[in-house]
Amino acid sequence: PQLAQNRWDQDLAKPATITVGLGPGAVAFDGTTVWVANFIGDSVTRVDPSTSTTVGSPITVGDKPSGLAFDGASIWVTNQGNDNVTRINATTGAIVGSPITVGDAPNGIAFDGTNMWVTNTGSNNVTVIDAETGAVIGTIPVGTTPSEVVFDGTNMWVTNSGSNTVTRIDAATGTVVGAPTATGTLPQGLAFDGTAIWVANTSSNNVSRIDAATGTIIGAPVTVGSSPTDVAFDGTYIWVVNRGTDNLTRIDPASGAVVGSTIPVVDDPFAIAFDGTNVWTANYLANKVTKIRAS
Repeated sequence: PQLAQNRWDQDLAKPATITVGLGPGAVAFDGTTVWVANFIGDSVTRVDPSTSTTVGSPITVGDKPSGLAFDGASIWVTNQGNDNVTRINATTGAIVGSPITVGDAPNGIAFDGTNMWVTNTGSNNVTVIDAETGAVIGTIPVGTTPSEVVFDGTNMWVTNSGSNTVTRIDAATGTVVGAPTATGTLPQGLAFDGTAIWVANTSSNNVSRIDAATGTIIGAPVTVGSSPTDVAFDGTYIWVVNRGTDNLTRIDPASGAVVGSTIPVVDDPFAIAFDGTNVWTANYLANKVTKIRAS
C-alpha cells in the first residue's frame, strides 16, 4: 500500500507538461498560481503548481496577450494587438475595470512596488501606470523596439531589441540613467540576481551580464543554446530558455559558468518563470507549459 501511494508518476518533483491555450508566450507566478498568456488564443490560463492542473476556464483578454506581471493583488496583461493592458483580480480571475491604453504594441511589463512599467515595441518607449488607480503617469523614450523590462529595487532595465542595447531608468524619477549598455544581438529577456542584470541575446546565442550598480558589462558573454529568448533566477542559478534547441541552460551567476547539461523541454520554449520551487517554461508551438523542479 505504501508503494502504491508513492507511485513515481505522481511524484510532485517529476517534470510535468500541461496543455494551456494557443501560443503561450509568457508565464508568471503570483505566490499561489502560475499564469500563462496565450498569444494566439487571446486568453490567460491559470495553473495550480502543486497539482500541475489548470484552474477554471481560460480568461479572455485582449488581442495577442504577450506579457504578464503581478502587483500583489492583480495580474497585468499586455495586449499587443490592442495597444492596451488588462488587469485581472488574481484571487477571483475577474477582469478589473476597462483596458488601459498604452503605446504601440505593448510587450513586456514589470512592477516596481508602486507602478507598472510597460514596454511599447512599436513606439520605442515605456508607459508608466499607477498600479492602484490604473492612471497613466507618463511615457519615457528608450531604444528601438523595447522588448522586456525588469526591476532591480532601484532601477528599471529595458532591453532594446532593435538597438542591441539595454536602457536603465531611475524608477523613482523616471529619468534615464547614463548611456544605454551595448549587449549582444537582439536582446530580449531579462533577470536580476541581486547583483547583476542578465540579458538573453537571441541572435548571438549567448547571455550578457551587466553590473546593476554601474551599468557596465561583466566579463565575456556566456554561450548558451540556440536563440535564447528569456532568463530567470531561482536564487541559485540563472536559467536560460533556448528557443532554437528546445532546452534550458543553467548558469552559476557568481562564476558565469554553465552548470551541467542542457535540460530538454517540449517544442518551442519562449518564456520562463520561477515559482519558488519549480521553473516553468511557456512552449509556444506546443501549446503547453513545462514544469521542472529547480533543485
